[in-house]
Amino acid sequence: MRHDDILKNRAHITKDSAGDTTSCQSCGSEVIFALRDNHHEFSMSLSTLLQCLHFAEQEGLVPPVDTMWWSQVTSRYCLVVPDNLATDDSA
Repeated sequence: MRHDDILKNRAHITKDSAGDTTSCQSCGSEVIFALRDNHHEFSMSLSTLLQCLHFAEQEGLVPPVDTMWWSQVTSRYCLVVPDNLATDDSA
């Protein structure tokens, strides 16, 4: 798929499911979003969405998120993020 086509093929939450909760073996309940783009239906976990937020924060694309919030989220959803996150006081 060409780069322009990828950018135009945005995913949207489906009408059927704005957030199913399923069992995550190590993390308790995990929220799964049902999404659809122009060609596919697929799911994305809240953990994946949070990892995308972390990436956007590290790239300076969104304002810094409070370190305490990240600490709570990484514990609750078993996220794998860089070690400097827990000690970063710039947020």
